[in-house]
Amino acid sequence: MTPPIGVVPPEQRPPSGLTPSVPSIPQGQIVGRVDAAEWYAGRVPLPANRCIDPRHDPRLGGAPLADGTLPVVTCPENLLRQHAQARTRNALEATLMEQVPITAGRQGEPVSPWNTWVDARYTDISDDRDGQDLDGEAQVVAVGVDRWVSEQAVAGVSFSVDSSRSDNFGGAWDSDSDGFSISPYVAYRLSERWALDASLIWRWGDNDTELATLDGSFDTRSFGGALNAHGQYRWGEALLRPTVSLFYSRERSDDYDLDGKILGIPVEVEVPGDSYSTGVASVSGEVSRIYHTDHAGLIMPYAELGVDWAFEQPNDGRYLNEDLEWEDPSDLTGTLRTGARWFVGEATLLEASAGYLSIGHDDLDIWEGRLYLSYRF
Repeated sequence: MTPPIGVVPPEQRPPSGLTPSVPSIPQGQIVGRVDAAEWYAGRVPLPANRCIDPRHDPRLGGAPLADGTLPVVTCPENLLRQHAQARTRNALEATLMEQVPITAGRQGEPVSPWNTWVDARYTDISDDRDGQDLDGEAQVVAVGVDRWVSEQAVAGVSFSVDSSRSDNFGGAWDSDSDGFSISPYVAYRLSERWALDASLIWRWGDNDTELATLDGSFDTRSFGGALNAHGQYRWGEALLRPTVSLFYSRERSDDYDLDGKILGIPVEVEVPGDSYSTGVASVSGEVSRIYHTDHAGLIMPYAELGVDWAFEQPNDGRYLNEDLEWEDPSDLTGTLRTGARWFVGEATLLEASAGYLSIGHDDLDIWEGRLYLSYRF
């Protein structure tokens, strides 16, 4: 029945004490669609609790529906978080696959202005060639920070402390050294495939030596530089990273005295100061692949094979055998490293590796362990 003109029909109310039910949309349910082209162009903003269905989100490897639209779903907090994590992983992986890292700590990164890193290495040496009976170890910890200074260049500085010890001929000759280094460096991206980095290195060392019953201490100072060219190429799902490196340094040791007693008689031996050069050219190739994890970011295991050529060495690389005669080993050494990089989000990288650095030299074993951490901000 239609009420007379001018009479307002009575308001329809629910029975007293009852609240009308409001239809609710289950979380993650499709609530609409948007035109893919309009969404790509940024002309379709979505509310905070709405997002593109991850199964069709092009940023996550999805595709629009047949009619050219993208489904819109409700996004509870956990889905939003998973969506953001997946988008970060995919963006990181895309950059890792398509662009050579300009430095070790800037792999697959957004262009963060600053990067800080810590690099810790341990080396164990066992040399039984020709009766040397040498055992030694060395530790180095370096801390660095760098910043983008142009669209293609990074500049930074690092500081390191090192410690080493060795004993020869069954402990008849022991050496210990502690040092401090400073190293400014620059890096430049030549293209999407190749980058260069160069550094200068100043080192100051404090050394103690014992020869039978005599001992002495002396200081060393060195200055050197390094130049590296590193590239990256895709090979199916794998990455190939070739590297060519050159290192050269000049070291000077002060003169000192070896003091002690032989058969109860005081002895003092003057050891003159000395200087020598070290030069190494290296070529290596790394093979790696990226794997996804559900909640732990990306994992990138790798293996690297290389060759070092020591073109300049103290005493031309020769050493004394047990008969105090000079031995002349090969200047070429093979190296093998394997490890993994763990990308935690888009700002943190953790890397661990182990290596064998004395391929081609019988009775010489050099092992290396390394931990590397970087953070971009």
